Amino acid sequence: MVCKSKKNFIKKLDQSLTLIKANPEYFQKSELVKGLHRCVITKHITLYYRYDDSNIYVVTFFDNRQNLGRLKTILINKSIRLRKIILDENERNPPISRKYKGNSGASL
Repeated sequence: MVCKSKKNFIKKLDQSLTLIKANPEYFQKSELVKGLHRCVITKHITLYYRYDDSNIYVVTFFDNRQNLGRLKTILINKSIRLRKIILDENERNPPISRKYKGNSGASL
């Protein structure tokens, strides 16, 4: 049986992820690491994420009661690893050009 606080957290997380998927720019940019956004899930938990044209990457969840110096270290280390993972994936699976036919008939 899931306790009430876990259900509430999951509900808030789900709502936040829905907002992020709909508009990744919705939440403010992180002041600690360039290219990251931060989404406060609860007063104690903040989600840090980055995105590109087709994906949203959850970098970390952070307990706001911890030292902010520790957060910067975590974000920098995870961002570096995430960049490496993205680069490795692009080498294995090069991007496929996509055509978009809108009202103007322009291509992407």
